[in-house]
Amino acid sequence: MKLPKVAFLIPAYGSVKIPAYDSMINFVANTERFCQAAFIVKSSCYVHENRNRLVKAFLEADEKLDFDYAFWIDSDMVFTWQHVKQLLKFMEEKNVDIATGVYYSFVQGGKPGPVIVRKKEDDSWETMPASELKEPMIVDGAGFGFVVMKTKILKEMAQKKGEHVFGFRFSKKGKMIGEDNLFFEEAKQLGYGLWVVPQVRVGHAKTVVV
Repeated sequence: MKLPKVAFLIPAYGSVKIPAYDSMINFVANTERFCQAAFIVKSSCYVHENRNRLVKAFLEADEKLDFDYAFWIDSDMVFTWQHVKQLLKFMEEKNVDIATGVYYSFVQGGKPGPVIVRKKEDDSWETMPASELKEPMIVDGAGFGFVVMKTKILKEMAQKKGEHVFGFRFSKKGKMIGEDNLFFEEAKQLGYGLWVVPQVRVGHAKTVVV
């Protein structure tokens, strides 16, 4: 059986907790079990620019390696290699365009919550409660910390937007829409749906500097 070619795009952040480091080390050591992996890492203090640098490096590598998937994993995620394998398996079996696991964000010991959102008619966004996330479904947006997509999507977005695939905008109410949900919003306009897979449940070891 031919293993899929996967580019893992990793935005590196400066303040990362030990569980996230441990996750990444074990993941890198086990990727050969389920895919042909390449790792692309970039760093910037601006999250959207960090992702844009990764897209540029990905496109350059893809010309030579012809990847099947681009898998985004933030450096502060807490997960196992089995989570990665499970999400890739969902992509292949269901033949979907984009998929994310449900990740729970811990901010300095605060209450965890799922990073999955729905867009309302007034251009505002609301977090979906965990009780609604039972079976795989199409959603409007999510965090970008644990997301896999077919490579054609990044290529098409880059053709449309150039070097600035990721950016941000302000809603009708003046609230900033971040690079993650803006990407999903624009991908939807191109006909690509985002699937959430609740069975893939991971963590986000996020910290806040004050």
